[in-house]
Amino acid sequence: MLKKIIFSKRGFTLVELLVVIAIIGVLSTLAFTTFKGAQLKSRDAKRLSDLNAVRSALDMYYSYNRHYPTFITALEPIKNDSGKVYLDSMPTNPFPRTDHGCADSDYVYTPGPDNKTYSLTSCVGNSNENLPKTVSAMNSGVFNCGDIVTDRDDYEYPSVQVGTQCWLGQNLRTKTGPDGQLLTMGTATSQRDCITTSNTRGTEADCQARGALYNLATAKTICPVGWHLPTDLELRPIESYLTDSGNTCVGNRGYWGMQCGDMSSPAGCLNAGQKLKEGGSSNFEWKLTGRRTVNSSLVSSFTGAGTTGYTWSQTTYTCFANGMPGPQPYNYIAIRSVSNSSAAVTRETIPLNFWNLFGGTEVVYTDYQALPVRCIKD
Repeated sequence: MLKKIIFSKRGFTLVELLVVIAIIGVLSTLAFTTFKGAQLKSRDAKRLSDLNAVRSALDMYYSYNRHYPTFITALEPIKNDSGKVYLDSMPTNPFPRTDHGCADSDYVYTPGPDNKTYSLTSCVGNSNENLPKTVSAMNSGVFNCGDIVTDRDDYEYPSVQVGTQCWLGQNLRTKTGPDGQLLTMGTATSQRDCITTSNTRGTEADCQARGALYNLATAKTICPVGWHLPTDLELRPIESYLTDSGNTCVGNRGYWGMQCGDMSSPAGCLNAGQKLKEGGSSNFEWKLTGRRTVNSSLVSSFTGAGTTGYTWSQTTYTCFANGMPGPQPYNYIAIRSVSNSSAAVTRETIPLNFWNLFGGTEVVYTDYQALPVRCIKD
């Protein structure tokens, strides 16, 4: 007997369809919310990154110019009046900017009085009520000794407190003058020079490793803004402060030439030199870089690498040297040095002018001499 088999063709009920649609809707909402949240977090991360980048550029701007810019324009470089660029392009607030009620605006830069301070703010889209809606990058513009100092060529130097004074903790390496032009190099009277560890003319790598040498005229203008070449009187407190108790530190010690009448010993301030040298307890890190000098025929040579560290002062002393050739009075520049064979600090002099016996002419001797430079805070 044949039996008839019936296949049911029943479809989904209306209730089942509604349930499926509801599930798909919930999953879609969750996926969209997750995606939107990820985008929001990405925009907030970019905002924070932008503020940090701009803050770093403004720090360099202030270090060079001693004030912050009057204004900043989106997508334009942050640069000073002489055209030095600190950030290639001012970033913009990513779109959409109105996340969770934020205003539709770019980053807000506001300089303070005399452009000595600033604030840089942005609204963040994070919906967490426990987190601030506004983030800021601020700077008081107040320098604290110990901060990093950046020169006009973007070389960085630590600053170090010694007694009541604040000094750069390294020899200068700056390559350009205040006018932005590269300093002359490699001649007997060049503004800047480099020295090898074997007392020959070096390369830029030597300048970067141990500091550059500068003639006096350049040394007087080469320090970063807010810093200057020390005077003889400004060098005295640092050596006096570091002199061990019981030892003498006579400020005006030194050989000033037989004709000028002062023949006291140039060395003094025992153990101050040891503390100032590289690795010493003062953190001054005075490297034994050496110097450029010249002979009576005005041929340059190099000396002192690995044995003696020098620094210029800007102070000129004058005396009448009776019986000496050339015009009177004689002028001398006071300098300081430390050496690997002594724990003292030596105060000596370099003639400002030199009577060239071979040519019968007076030359500016300090153009031929080139020494490292240490800067003191204004």
